Parts: sequence; C-alpha cells; structure tokens
Amino acid sequence: MSLAANEMQRAIYTRLTAALGASPVVYDYVPQDAAYPYVVIGADTSIPWDTKTNDGQEFTCTIHAWTKNSGRRPLKTIMQNIYAALHHQEPLLTMTGFTCVQMRCEYSETMQDPTPEGDTDRYYHGIMRFRALIIEP
Repeated sequence: MSLAANEMQRAIYTRLTAALGASPVVYDYVPQDAAYPYVVIGADTSIPWDTKTNDGQEFTCTIHAWTKNSGRRPLKTIMQNIYAALHHQEPLLTMTGFTCVQMRCEYSETMQDPTPEGDTDRYYHGIMRFRALIIEP
C-alpha cells in the first residue's frame, strides 16, 4: 500500500485551479506578498480504508479561502465554486496509482479574522473540509 496524500493534493490543486481560473489563486504555501482573494490547500489526514480486495485510504483535506475588505458574500461565492469543483466530482480528480471513489464536503464555515493592530482592512476567512475515499486499483 502507498500513501495517496501527495497524489490527492495534486488532484485537488489541479481541479481547483482549472475550476477557479486565475482568481482566486490556489496555494499550498502562501507567499508573503500574496494578493487577496486566495485559496489554500491546508491540513490533511489519512487513515486506512481497506476492503477484502483493495487497499484504500480515507482522506480529509481542509481548504481555506481568504478575502479582504469585501464582506462575506464574495467569500461565500468562492466557497460555492470550491464546493462545485470538488463535491461529488470523483471522475474529475485524476491520480496516478489511485482512484477516488467518493468525494464530499463535510462542512463549511465563514468568519471575520482579527485585524492586526494598526491595519484598517477587514479579512474574511472561509474553511471547508472534504472527505475522500481512495483505493489502489
């Protein structure tokens, strides 16, 4: 059995960049000078999900979205686009050596992040977690 984490992250990144276009930019690591809005592929987990005939993994991935000075509505639009790109879109998540048999959104949340002292901007943060079942064919 091999771990699918790198392949799953690559598949999510490829799918999100194709679905979201040039804005917002999708990151794994956010550069210091990143412009808002942007999306980050965050923390993930993986646990065995084997059957009698296949090795598999149950995988979770947290996706973050940030906007600035625009309220929650633009943030929720980005999150809706992320949802549409990933929720039940198993055939569009292509991986080498693995097959995604189920992908679903578990939850989403929006919040206003604290503003750093002296900053007059307002930052809005969306969090979504997706759960996938992956097998090695």
